[in-house]
Amino acid sequence: MAKSSSSAWPDLSASTVPQLSAHVHRLSPPQRAAVSAQTVHFRALRAEDIEEMMALHEEWFPLSYDQDFYEKSVGGEFFSLVATWKTDQKRSEENILGMITISTGCEHHWDAIGHVLGVECETACQSAEELSPRASCPPTKHGVLAYILTLGVAEHFRRRGLAQELLRRSVEHVQEQLLEVQAIFLHVATYNKAAVQLYESLNFFRLEHFPAFYQIHGKYYDSYLYVLYLHEKPPWRVRLRRWVDSWSRGTHWRSPCPSCAFPAIEEQDGESPT
Repeated sequence: MAKSSSSAWPDLSASTVPQLSAHVHRLSPPQRAAVSAQTVHFRALRAEDIEEMMALHEEWFPLSYDQDFYEKSVGGEFFSLVATWKTDQKRSEENILGMITISTGCEHHWDAIGHVLGVECETACQSAEELSPRASCPPTKHGVLAYILTLGVAEHFRRRGLAQELLRRSVEHVQEQLLEVQAIFLHVATYNKAAVQLYESLNFFRLEHFPAFYQIHGKYYDSYLYVLYLHEKPPWRVRLRRWVDSWSRGTHWRSPCPSCAFPAIEEQDGESPT
């Protein structure tokens, strides 16, 4: 049986890399070839998706996710978007080709908001409560940052622009529906070149480098913190801190802007565990 080739795994030759077991791998080569942009549909995760979601996440990522994560994803507590394809357009059975999960909960950004916005979570998210009817008491309240929890595309369906489309639609949702959110961010392992290219192709800005951020099967790996600011450029506190840091290292730093955009790379679909 074939093994995962996800870019999130640091060493694809390791014995810990799992075999492909998700339902979507039962599609035949002619069926996989029949998948096109016109026949792929997008929707939120549902309760009945949980087993396939778990199987895909085990294939995609070297990190383990607990049952609470899966239940909140299919239960609607996290924003989710899945790309699906029907073997027979007249039948209801769907195949999940890829998915993204995002949280605006303070429990997922309280330790990163200082890097991203230059303020404390308590201050920024308390102000946002006046804008958001979804807010509730800590630690489950929603705040001013959206954190990409996971993003992945199933084997045989990469390099078709699916990850980029999932990300594009998710960013659009946050901009239009979650008006209190000031930025979208994530962590990505520095060795995950495909994921790095994907996020940079959609103008995510590399803000920080954290040594030994991930511990995977007894080894430590660095991470990058990527951010997409939804109001053109970072807050002045972040720009000032980055300017001071750059001069202390003898380098120069510029704020991200539309004219600094990286070229689109639709062929890259990189799995991103955070």
